[in-house]
Amino acid sequence: MGRYKLGNAAVGASRMCLANGIRYAKDRKAFGKSIADFGLIKEKLAECAVGTFVGEALTYRTSG
Repeated sequence: MGRYKLGNAAVGASRMCLANGIRYAKDRKAFGKSIADFGLIKEKLAECAVGTFVGEALTYRTSG
């Protein structure tokens, strides 16, 4: 039972980290524009989002 709870907690923490990362990327400025406009930052945030969604799907499948 603990493994199910740990998976859900990790997905929740990952969502929070993704939201904080997006907010930071929008607020942080470099070279006169937001770093969220740079391609590499977009790619990193997308990889984080994919990992979060995969973890969420795994926890739903496992607990189902």
